[in-house]
Amino acid sequence: MIRSHKPERLALLLVQRGAALVLFATLLLSGCASPPIAGYDALAKASQDIQSGSSTAYTNVEQRLRDFAIVTAPNAPLSPDTFTKLSVGKISFDISPELTFREQQMGVLVAYTTALQKLAGKDYNKDLDSSTKSLAGALAAIAPQAKAIVDIFATVVDELAKAAANRERKDALKKVMDRAQPAMEQLATLIASSNEKIAAYAEIMRDTYVRHANAWRPSYGTLARYEFDQKAADAIDGYSLISNQLTAVSNAAKKLPAAHAELRKSLDAPETPQEAIKDVFAEIQGMRGFYKGLESK
Repeated sequence: MIRSHKPERLALLLVQRGAALVLFATLLLSGCASPPIAGYDALAKASQDIQSGSSTAYTNVEQRLRDFAIVTAPNAPLSPDTFTKLSVGKISFDISPELTFREQQMGVLVAYTTALQKLAGKDYNKDLDSSTKSLAGALAAIAPQAKAIVDIFATVVDELAKAAANRERKDALKKVMDRAQPAMEQLATLIASSNEKIAAYAEIMRDTYVRHANAWRPSYGTLARYEFDQKAADAIDGYSLISNQLTAVSNAAKKLPAAHAELRKSLDAPETPQEAIKDVFAEIQGMRGFYKGLESK
């Protein structure tokens, strides 16, 4: 049962919070639903937003890697692979495999929360099978590097497969979410740890760029110096924004397990305060501010 809500209040939420927080407001108003469908919509939406922010940051990292390859190219004749060797001395900066793995982690997160959303939805029999297969595929991608997480989620896939024939969706959701909670916590920690590594690379690349830029900087008071500094400022800001964006993604991802646990609790106690999912959306709002900055670079 969804309580009525004054139109002017909804309008105010739209202005102040945006579409994502309106979705959260709907979640708060749906405490009596069985199961609370809007809560699962909100969790899936939050995961998708985090994935979007993550992808924006990773795209910019890849662009900075190309710029870095140009800046640090050796004093030697050009060759077809001059700007593909991402290394300075014995230090390699080829983090493309690392970036791919991070995208795969986000894929698992989105696939799982989407499967929950489908299981909680009215037409779950129609969509749950394909969502379960998507989760299984996403898990296969990270299996070699995250076996513990995959092993837990494999039992979740089994429960989702059983749920397709289970008319008691609340019971199915409870079983799925109880099994998934440890994996959600481990996955969030892994995403945050991975982002820290990538951010560290971005900071090293920034510092290396600054050293090279200082060696090339034109004389003070010249037009060449002004034009050079404009480009340098943009590049340095770009590196710093990447670090901030990755931190914002991590902060939002780390709060998802608590939101997941809160939503699971609401299946037994419908009046459970929905504070954790609210915290996730607050982090997402800040994250969007960072990746808008990145997109302008």
